[in-house]
Amino acid sequence: MNFSFDVERVMANVEGDLEFAQELIAVFIEDAPRQIEELRNALAEGNPEKVRNSAHSIKGAVGNFSKGESWETAFALECAGKSGDLSRGAALMNDLQAQLDGLMAELSRFAQEENVS
Repeated sequence: MNFSFDVERVMANVEGDLEFAQELIAVFIEDAPRQIEELRNALAEGNPEKVRNSAHSIKGAVGNFSKGESWETAFALECAGKSGDLSRGAALMNDLQAQLDGLMAELSRFAQEENVS
């Protein structure tokens, strides 16, 4: 099965422990909506420091699975917060939401397929 995230990276991060990988995925899927909401609120408030911190947290969580588009978009939001220029924040947030939705769906599918195998 092909996935857009780095399966080898995930398994290396958990030293090959599939059960731990499944737990890590479950925690990410459970916590990501709260993190996304915090970032969305920080953007709505126009608070660069909160944007930076929230985006940094998301970037770190995503980094357990991928250094792909969602990681890059979270990094761009983190940089926007650091610079104080939130002009592209809404567009980046929309991109990140779609990317994270896709990542979470794939991670869920991976965890379920590996559970059955």
